[in-house]
Amino acid sequence: MAALEVMIVDDDVASRDLLSGMLRTQFQARISTMADGVEAMRECRDKSFSIIFLDIEMPGTDGFEVLKVIKSIHPNQFVAMVSGHSSLDYVKKAMGMGASGFIVKPFSTSRVQAVIDKYMSEK
Repeated sequence: MAALEVMIVDDDVASRDLLSGMLRTQFQARISTMADGVEAMRECRDKSFSIIFLDIEMPGTDGFEVLKVIKSIHPNQFVAMVSGHSSLDYVKKAMGMGASGFIVKPFSTSRVQAVIDKYMSEK
């Protein structure tokens, strides 16, 4: 299996570090981290990723706006939305906009594994 190329977009350093560590340790993934949506959109114009973990609630451009731009550039991009809130409205909106998964913080190994498994089954 080729190494996963993963982008993590989250304004919270601890969340980025936790998810990065999990993905590196368990999946030997190559990780790019972004602190905001503007940076992520710029990066997506130049590069594609296996999976993008995208936080919804960020200052400035929120994850839904970033998702819209990413999907316009790479319609088949696998994006897992991330939120500190398990609001059903957030889940419905994210999936309706083309997200492939949804994870509620704090991250659990089993939930991250489920997202990776879904990605692998769709690949």
